[in-house]
Amino acid sequence: MKMTVTVFLILCISAVASPSAAQEGDAHRSAPIGSYGGAMNPDVSAVVDLRALFTDDEENTERGRARIDEAEIAFSAFLYPSISGDFIVAMHEHEGEWHVHPEEAYVSFLELPGGLQLIAGRKLIEFGRVNPVHPHHWRFATPPLVMSDFFGDHPLFDDGAQVDWLLPNPWDLYCRLAFGHWAGGSADHDHGEEEEHAESIEWRGRIYNGRAVVDLPFGELSDVLAGYSIIWDEGYHTMLHGGDLTLTWRRPMSYTRVVWQSEVWYAATKDESVSDPLGFFSTVSLTLDTHWELGARYDLSEYLAGGHEEEEDHATPTLDDDRGITGFVSYYFMHSLYLRLEYARLRDRYDTIENRGTVQLVWGLGPHAHRLED
Repeated sequence: MKMTVTVFLILCISAVASPSAAQEGDAHRSAPIGSYGGAMNPDVSAVVDLRALFTDDEENTERGRARIDEAEIAFSAFLYPSISGDFIVAMHEHEGEWHVHPEEAYVSFLELPGGLQLIAGRKLIEFGRVNPVHPHHWRFATPPLVMSDFFGDHPLFDDGAQVDWLLPNPWDLYCRLAFGHWAGGSADHDHGEEEEHAESIEWRGRIYNGRAVVDLPFGELSDVLAGYSIIWDEGYHTMLHGGDLTLTWRRPMSYTRVVWQSEVWYAATKDESVSDPLGFFSTVSLTLDTHWELGARYDLSEYLAGGHEEEEDHATPTLDDDRGITGFVSYYFMHSLYLRLEYARLRDRYDTIENRGTVQLVWGLGPHAHRLED
């Protein structure tokens, strides 16, 4: 009798202490919990980009100054299983005044029927490999000249939606197509006279983008990622084409890798008074170990020919393009803290030579600050 009572009590205690099958099922259907936040709290990140500029251009007001170039605050969380939300606020300083704006604010539907995904909201537009990536994740400190000349001093972003489709194929290759529809307002944002670059690309009305990318592996240690991007506006007044190629080689049983990345941009416009701008950049980087990375980049960017001849200081341009050679060395203390030294020798369209050095210190908190890996 005592044995029976004891067994009965043990079974009762076990039933109360362990969850039922229904409760376990509910737990599995709940939203995923992030690595930093909890079930009800989003992951919060902060990134600070501190840099100092050294240049022989005496007219550059940033010469010899150390300042915060950009700071970001990011919130991310799963709103529902397979549905996530991201909100990133960027802060910049222009002529002593801080400007705050949402750089990205979008919701992602990751598991739609037919293998589709949908992103809706404000997003860095997917054109090439560099523009969709936040600057603190770049391998270099300063943007490629073609990017600055075509888009201004910030990556191109806008409000709208984009649909992605992973194409099934018999070779089991990574092959993706994307199409986006955007309002066009953010694409035409005014940089103001205080900004170093003015936009060379003029968009009229809403804009659209498309991208196709395929990854071709070569053995277990190398692969080639090839992509084509396009952006056009209403009435096809301007069409911007881009081709990108990334070759990655990894050393066996090592963190060492070599990455060669190149992009070519070409804009076709209906405006016959200006020439169609063309530009490209090519970067080679060598990652030695978990801390050291070094590399070099070559830039060529052709401005629009119209609208620049009447500048006061340069009445007759002698060159139609900008060129530059850039070298950089980075030391990663950890994934979210690195120091970078960069030197660039630039020649503008007026045949003016500038030697520019940049010291960049980036640190951050949370998952958005972690270094991107290939």
